[in-house]
Amino acid sequence: MMVRKWVLTPVIAVVLAALAACSSPPTVVQMAADYPGYDQSTLFSEASIIVEGTVLATAYRVDKPQYVGDTPEENPLYGLPSDEVSTIVAQDSGVPTTVVTLRVDAAYKGGVAVGETITVVRTGGVIDGVDYRVAGESALEANGRYLLFAADSSAGEYYILGGQTGVYAVTGDGYAATGAGAPYQHLTAAEVTDQAATR
Repeated sequence: MMVRKWVLTPVIAVVLAALAACSSPPTVVQMAADYPGYDQSTLFSEASIIVEGTVLATAYRVDKPQYVGDTPEENPLYGLPSDEVSTIVAQDSGVPTTVVTLRVDAAYKGGVAVGETITVVRTGGVIDGVDYRVAGESALEANGRYLLFAADSSAGEYYILGGQTGVYAVTGDGYAATGAGAPYQHLTAAEVTDQAATR
């Protein structure tokens, strides 16, 4: 069982470091995210949904962690006095996120249907004029078409497995990896169908 502190994002650790605070707005802040790794087997088996979709809209928000769970591994605040928990929660500034609205064009795995609209939440985004970017990740572009390997959160939204690892761009003959370290460089629709059916 994978343990996550963040309910809405798969980020285990986030370290902020300013990259550019020059005169040209917006200020860019680099974020480093430590995601679980996925190989050819686990990318398919751990995805709640595998869909091809078109980006309809994006919005930004700050997500605060939801400290839930009955063990210290699930909830780092488990067992602390309630006044201490309240202080820690109040001081947590949260993580900038991008909320992507996606229309499902093809559904390979999971309880989503073609034509349905889903919400995918990614770490990073523009908050108060500051552009927070995760190293090695690129934005899902408006009207862009992607194959996504994603898992569901407790809020009915989805997050992409491994950050950029679970994002493939739609090409003329299938799907191409968009990030370094992706377990596949290219997939066809037939390969996705076959792999999703067995995992």
